[in-house]
Amino acid sequence: MLRLAGLALVGVSLAVMIAPPAWADTLPAKRTAASGDAQRVADRLSAVGVPAAEARAHAASLPSADAAYFAGAGERVQVVAGVDLAEMISGTVLLALVGASAWVLLDDTKK
Repeated sequence: MLRLAGLALVGVSLAVMIAPPAWADTLPAKRTAASGDAQRVADRLSAVGVPAAEARAHAASLPSADAAYFAGAGERVQVVAGVDLAEMISGTVLLALVGASAWVLLDDTKK
């Protein structure tokens, strides 16, 4: 019974860690934006530190609805970086806790 509970815990833990990327946002295939909206988005991206060429390319690739949304209020445009050190450490600690709990629950040598 304890082994089954341990396997269930490991299965749920893996599902919680692996499944969320399956529901990640995707951009639609149509990538046209009104030039005025795209220019405002590119200007805002440049203002927050994105290189001008990269900002123009990104703004041009936005669908028109998204460009209009972000152009409507410039504060919506934010720079989001990759994974930082705190997230790496937190992820490592979480993985270690899941592994340790699986080890303790599934250890068959304590019979």
